[in-house]
Amino acid sequence: MYKGVIFDMDGVLVDSEPWYFQVNVEVLGRRGIAIDRRDFIRYAGMGMTTMWADLKQRYGLPDAVEDLVEAEAEGFFRFLQAQATLPAIPGVRELLMALHERALPIGLASSSARRNVECVLGKTGLRPFFRVVVTGEEVVHGKPAPDIFRRAASLLGLPPETTVVIEDSGNGVRAAKAAGMFCIGFRNPQSGDQDLSPADLIIASFAAPQRAQILGLFPTADRPGRQ
Repeated sequence: MYKGVIFDMDGVLVDSEPWYFQVNVEVLGRRGIAIDRRDFIRYAGMGMTTMWADLKQRYGLPDAVEDLVEAEAEGFFRFLQAQATLPAIPGVRELLMALHERALPIGLASSSARRNVECVLGKTGLRPFFRVVVTGEEVVHGKPAPDIFRRAASLLGLPPETTVVIEDSGNGVRAAKAAGMFCIGFRNPQSGDQDLSPADLIIASFAAPQRAQILGLFPTADRPGRQ
C-alpha cells in the first residue's frame, strides 16, 4: 500500500495546455516566431526555464531566459484573472474528496509559477485539498528531473517508495519515476500524444472505475498501509 499522493496540475486538475499554447503563441509572435500546436506539445510538463532555454536556442531569441519565463507567466496570469471560475477535469474533484476522506497527505507539484498555481487552485475550488504545493520556481531542475517530486514528498513526510504521482506528460512521468515513485499516467487528449509508457498504470479518465483503481492503491480504515 502507498501512503500519499502528489498531483500535477496542468492537464491533470485542469485542461490548461491549450491556454498555455495560446499565451505562448502570443509571446513568440511578438518576437516574429510562429509555432504550431504539434511542435509545442513536446514541452508539456516541462519546467518553464528548461522550455524557454530550448526555445531561445532553437529560434535564436535575443531575450534572456528569465525574461521569457516572466513573459509567459505574466500572460498566463492575465488570462487566469479574466476568468470568474475554472472547470476542473471531470472526476478529479471526486477523487480528491475520496483521498481526503481517508486522511491521506495530498500534494501538488507543478512546473507553473506559484501565483498562477494558486490562482488556478482558487478558481477551481480545489485549494483546500492540498497540504503542500511546490512549484517550478522552488527547485533548481524542472521536470523531467525528479527535484520537484522529491521536494513535495519530503514536505509531506513521505518516503518516495510510498508515494503515488499522477501525471499527464512524458516529462512528468519520467520525473516521477526518476524520483523512485509509483506513477499513474493520465492520458489527456489536450496534452497531445505523450509517451506515458514508463508509468506504472495508465488511465484515460477519472470516472468511477478509474477512481476505484487509484483508491485501491491506498489503505482504508480497516486495511493498514505498509510500515
